[in-house]
Amino acid sequence: MLTMHSTLLIGPYDWDAELLPQDEFRERIRDLWASISVQDVVATVVYGDSRNHAEIGYLSNFVPKLGPAFLFIPREGEPRLLVSGAPNMLPAAQRLTWIDKVEPLRDAGKTMRQWIKESAPSASLGRVALIGGHAMRAALYRPFVEAFGPENGPVDGTSILRALMRHKRPRELSLMREACAVLTAAKNALAEAARFGVSVTAVIVEAERAAYHSGAQDVRTLFSLDGGKTLRPFELPLDMAVDPLQAYIAVRYTGYWVEGFVLAARSPNPVWTQAHEALKGVIQIAKAGVPCRELANLAEERIKPYVSHPMTAGNVGNSIGCSLEEAPQLRATSNEKLEAGCVYTLRVGASDGREHHAITSVVIAVHQQGAEVLWSSN
Repeated sequence: MLTMHSTLLIGPYDWDAELLPQDEFRERIRDLWASISVQDVVATVVYGDSRNHAEIGYLSNFVPKLGPAFLFIPREGEPRLLVSGAPNMLPAAQRLTWIDKVEPLRDAGKTMRQWIKESAPSASLGRVALIGGHAMRAALYRPFVEAFGPENGPVDGTSILRALMRHKRPRELSLMREACAVLTAAKNALAEAARFGVSVTAVIVEAERAAYHSGAQDVRTLFSLDGGKTLRPFELPLDMAVDPLQAYIAVRYTGYWVEGFVLAARSPNPVWTQAHEALKGVIQIAKAGVPCRELANLAEERIKPYVSHPMTAGNVGNSIGCSLEEAPQLRATSNEKLEAGCVYTLRVGASDGREHHAITSVVIAVHQQGAEVLWSSN
């Protein structure tokens, strides 16, 4: 689920070789090259910035905190990084990645051309596969492409890498389990604070504090002031208690996102109960090969006599991982199917069309024969 992104990335982003050893990243790079079928591509270039860095983080562990960054991966030879900032900031940048060669970003296109000559002196064209180019500002993209000439336009490799990223490797799944534990800590802190009837600001701050205390790199929250009908980001302090309080929490831990909807209420909420029962039915049929539309249609049927919540109507979730939203979207109109080895966030919302509204959710890992619940809002 898309939210406002953080202006400053302040969490712990240093590379931990015990959690993700260098071999893990090198295997990912080998898988990427095995998936690039264009033979005249001599290097892959991955772009990232403070807002769009799932792909560059997946291959290098580097998260650009200060400005744009480029990862250069030749077919033969060692990867290199170009990062924003002065040369005296390189030691700080070096701690974020396993890559040894980290240099200041100047003219990315000319630098890449030079590196291609060094890594593949016999390459006549020097064509590259560009990943993340859609996120580049025109002031960066134009000179980068022009440096290679009109005859050597880059190959778009974004979809190739994203397809690989959807299928979680064993270490990734382990880290996402830990991320779910961080999300649980935030959920419990929110519920405890709400139980004491403190202001909605205090409740949300306590949830975020618990997440960061548990090791979260980033936390994003939304909450409702109208009984769950709409959700909003935290902008200004609000000195008022809210009951029931519908909230959304997303946490990133070691590069991996998980999310969940939480309802803190002092009395039973029949709308939430119906939504959660519907979600149980969705989980029961979630296995590899099941069309996404079947999950969305089942949720729509199971929430009756209530109607779908406006935020979840026709869409019960998506794949999740290094990005909060990975393809596919689990829409009622989708022809895609669930895949084994992928992690999905599922959400079901219901409304009586008047005063009562609720959203419940889970995070699941899909296997060939069914789904494993990694986190639940229940």
